[in-house]
Amino acid sequence: MIIDWLKSLRSSAPPRRRISRRLAVPTPLESRTLLSAVPLGPEFQVNTWTTDGQLYPAIAMDSDGDYVITWNSYGQDGSNWGIFAQRYNSVGIPQGAEFQVNSFTTSAQYAPNIAMDADGDFVITWESFAQDGNGDGVYARRYNALGIPQGSEFQVNSFTTDDQNSPSIAMDADGDFVITWVSYGQDGDDYGIYAQKFDAFGVPQGVEFRVNSEPASAIDYPQIGMDADGDFVITWTGRDLNTYAQRFNALGVPQGDEFHVGSTTTEDQWISSVGMDADGDFVVAWANFGGIGADGIYAQRFDATGVMQGSEFLVTSFTTFFDVSLSVGMDADGDFVVAWSNFGLDEDGYGCYAQRFNAAGVPQGAEFHVNSWTTGNQGYTSIAMDADGDFVITWESFGQDGFFGGIYSQRFSLINSSPLLNNAGNPTLDPLVQNKSLASNNGTLVADIIASMGPSGGITDADSDPIGIAINGVSNTYGSWQYTVNNGTNWTPITVTGNNNALLLASDGNTRIRFLPNADFIGNTRFAFVAWDRTTGANGGTANVAARGGTTPYSLAYEYASINVVNVAPVLDPAGSPTLDTIVSNLYNVDNPGTLVSDIIARMAPSGGITDANPGALQGIAINGLLNTDKGSWQFTTNGGTSWISIGTTGNSDARLLAADANTRIRFVPIAGFAGTASFAFVAWDRTSGYNGAVTGAGTRGGSTPYSLTYDYASISVVNAAPVLNDAGNPLFDGLLPDTPDASNPGTLV
Repeated sequence: MIIDWLKSLRSSAPPRRRISRRLAVPTPLESRTLLSAVPLGPEFQVNTWTTDGQLYPAIAMDSDGDYVITWNSYGQDGSNWGIFAQRYNSVGIPQGAEFQVNSFTTSAQYAPNIAMDADGDFVITWESFAQDGNGDGVYARRYNALGIPQGSEFQVNSFTTDDQNSPSIAMDADGDFVITWVSYGQDGDDYGIYAQKFDAFGVPQGVEFRVNSEPASAIDYPQIGMDADGDFVITWTGRDLNTYAQRFNALGVPQGDEFHVGSTTTEDQWISSVGMDADGDFVVAWANFGGIGADGIYAQRFDATGVMQGSEFLVTSFTTFFDVSLSVGMDADGDFVVAWSNFGLDEDGYGCYAQRFNAAGVPQGAEFHVNSWTTGNQGYTSIAMDADGDFVITWESFGQDGFFGGIYSQRFSLINSSPLLNNAGNPTLDPLVQNKSLASNNGTLVADIIASMGPSGGITDADSDPIGIAINGVSNTYGSWQYTVNNGTNWTPITVTGNNNALLLASDGNTRIRFLPNADFIGNTRFAFVAWDRTTGANGGTANVAARGGTTPYSLAYEYASINVVNVAPVLDPAGSPTLDTIVSNLYNVDNPGTLVSDIIARMAPSGGITDANPGALQGIAINGLLNTDKGSWQFTTNGGTSWISIGTTGNSDARLLAADANTRIRFVPIAGFAGTASFAFVAWDRTSGYNGAVTGAGTRGGSTPYSLTYDYASISVVNAAPVLNDAGNPLFDGLLPDTPDASNPGTLV
């Protein structure tokens, strides 16, 4: 709560049970634009009776945004302090006049609290002095959604000795409710926290029960939150000035033991507030003082089973001179707002401030100033939120209506701020290998595409909304696009034609985009997109994104994401010994058919060979060196030998491209009488550029080029031809006469 400035002016004001603490005066809060929640109209005064003082506002809201504000008013019921209330519909129009809640008016009735069910039925509880004859007691009254009392006011506590006060109430979707309070001396050891369950008709369910399990653990300030089914949690401040909590199911059975809410125990943690969503997840906020940590408002998230979600976190950006009148409002999904008051930030006393968070505890925009009237003090905030996250904050303001305290309020609606896309980056998808198989084409995560925009560009959102993209244009000239929202289990074609049917894709661990290039395509293609903040629409759905920026979920600026379909150079293993068909010397050209390039490559195996990572890649060679040109000439044909052309290669600058097909051959034409070996150097060519028989530069190789990094030599053997004997003739020696002496026998020439 805040400093009770009215109490110093009116001795009959009820004592404030919550504490504020002043520290060093801070620098005033700079002007900030409210990005996530905008005021709906101006702030307005709630109370119509303005004589003397009105304090202690509390608010409750149904799922549709209808709400009731209750407060204390001095002298209005004819006897000291009384409880009054005013109903409003969801657009902030008063429903009827303000009305008196308490029927017993003797002495003081004060510190009201209120809860409302999903349909707008509500219960107001308060403490009343001496009504039961024994100090303070806790009372309540039920109303339907039209504000008609459902029976008379009734006493909540059955133990009446000494004081029972500081009531807090919560209600489930059906109208069942629980009221908790502080009771002095009931447990035999000073203060204790007690509670009583009621059904929707106000019938007590069982008896009142002690909340704190350790008799010495409680001191004051109980607060309660309840889910749609009636499960609830109660928080309080212990004697060690730490905040504790106890969970209960809808039957009122404790769920586990009471537990310390914060992770820090070396500092004072006072005055908690709790909010719970429809499923039972809850947030506890408290004021932190002293010790080694920073002062300020802190909070801790819990799931429905009471397990801490993350660590405690600082709610306030300013940690000095703050007041501990804090309040938590939560919607059905767990998004929440914490409201509090700070001194000096609006340069004139206390002012009311708030900070929005999403269900994950991520701040949504900056903390913001709630009240527009800043003269004097404004504080004792109370907040309520509907199922959609729209909320109303109420507070008391000193002197604003010309009297003492008055009750004021401000409605807020969640207005989205569109994401911002900085298109100075260069978003890309993972490069794709030409002719990659469908099964191995895993695409690129949308999250990675967005990440690739940095550091020059990127997507930001002032609301800290989760991000995604809306694809509003694709190029299908060179292939088609697909997306998956389940990490590749199923792929769906992207059929976007423009802004009218943009495809929404989330930045998460399962949403991917892939390109299916046409056969043999190498090059670059892209798609257009805008940023999507995922506040509307669904992952994999479509939306019209013609209207962008402002409060829309889409960025005004757009960007292109591109993908490169690249070649992967073939790999040549030179461990083999590729050869051409052996020829004989002095062979006539007509008898020299050469060797198929495909056969030369095949003869590199099994030790060596040419491989290619591209599925279905073609093969060929680029001859980048001729040896033994003084022993003959090298020729090629691309038409099966109909015509032969000199290879003419001198090196990498004029490499000859020859395909491994059924018509491309190489032959060596030796000079007359040559027998020996001739060879040429070559690299692998994958035929993704150039053409068969062409001359090109092959100095740059490997990587995404069409040429292998390594080279090899292919050789040909030119051998002597064996003589051929034709035995069809009748070879004879020269004739001799009988008895011719040796001297007269000269023989016959071979």
